[in-house]
Amino acid sequence: DSVTVNEVAILITDTWNYRIVGMDDLTGAGWDAFGSQGAGVNQFNRPHAPLVGPDKKIYIADAFNHRIVRVDDLEGTGWVSFGSLGAGTNQFERPRDIAIDNANKIYIADGCNHRLVRIDNITGAGWTAKPLPNPAPPGPCPDSGTGPAGIFVDGTGAIYATDMTNSRIIKYDSWTDDTPETFGSYGSGQNQFDRPHKMYVKPTGQIYTT
Repeated sequence: DSVTVNEVAILITDTWNYRIVGMDDLTGAGWDAFGSQGAGVNQFNRPHAPLVGPDKKIYIADAFNHRIVRVDDLEGTGWVSFGSLGAGTNQFERPRDIAIDNANKIYIADGCNHRLVRIDNITGAGWTAKPLPNPAPPGPCPDSGTGPAGIFVDGTGAIYATDMTNSRIIKYDSWTDDTPETFGSYGSGQNQFDRPHKMYVKPTGQIYTT
């Protein structure tokens, strides 16, 4: 699924093997794997988007357990999870991505709730949620294809999200911005997407998305 590189390893969410994999390089050197299928400690259900935070801990969107997870390392040391199934405060439905800003606040793409969430830390303190503009109508959430799948916060505090429902990218200048910019439409031509997922924004402003 998603790949994140820190100083020492490549991290991969091996989604359908319900685990996180680390490697030193693309030869597979230093292979290490953590996790198994389930809903308990050290278990995942379709994990997404590993992120190494400023605290050097690993954050994972545990999508089908409707929670986010933080561990110190690929041994599962310091396991902490936050969230449960629902559409209210401290709840998610299939979170798909995580970002952390310069103030160490945590942002989550809360997929099937068609919203972005911000919390101060892994305890859920300071919870606030921002619905995407023109979300999908209520109803069962398919395995893929609706809601935000990717989220990124740049050095200025601007928040970018991929909106699979409307096949576009959304940019908020700040968390309090209620008139975001949008780009893209459904299709396979220039300036078009078909359910975009992960994204990355370079310090120089170029946007990349899958």
